[in-house]
Amino acid sequence: MWCLRITIALLFFCVFISVIHAFPQGAPVESCDSMLPRHELLKPSPPESSPFSFIASTNHYTYSTIPGITVEILGAPFKGFFVAAIDPHTKKRIGSWKKVKGTDPLPCSAITHVDPYPKSHVTLLWEPPRDRGEGDVIFLATIAESYSVYYTGQVATVPIPTDGDFNTLFKK
Repeated sequence: MWCLRITIALLFFCVFISVIHAFPQGAPVESCDSMLPRHELLKPSPPESSPFSFIASTNHYTYSTIPGITVEILGAPFKGFFVAAIDPHTKKRIGSWKKVKGTDPLPCSAITHVDPYPKSHVTLLWEPPRDRGEGDVIFLATIAESYSVYYTGQVATVPIPTDGDFNTLFKK
């Protein structure tokens, strides 16, 4: 009987440690291909049940898109994110991300969080590729509400401003 109790205690301890050691400092570079958190034995929640808004200021860029395209995640508190910029025609990652507070740009045209603290709003800045005059971009995200609840395949929406000015959408 005591052997069973020790086994259960060890199992509980291992699960507890694995949860603590998730990726509080952000997604590893190995997540670039799949865009999935490496939370073992867990599957993503249905994307349609996501409590988050994922918004881009535009999905078209030109060489004069300065300082870049603003991308935001907001809504219910969340612990982590992984956002990539993708050319909708070639399906390849493009551009680069500016390092802003609480983020870590990755070499695969993606960006992630750097801490495990709850967030309710993140504003990111994407810079278009310098070797192209213009083009389209899709922003794709995985958002982790907690270690065990995350949403993949989130595509940024581009709101249509009523006054013709995208800047009014992002003023607080």
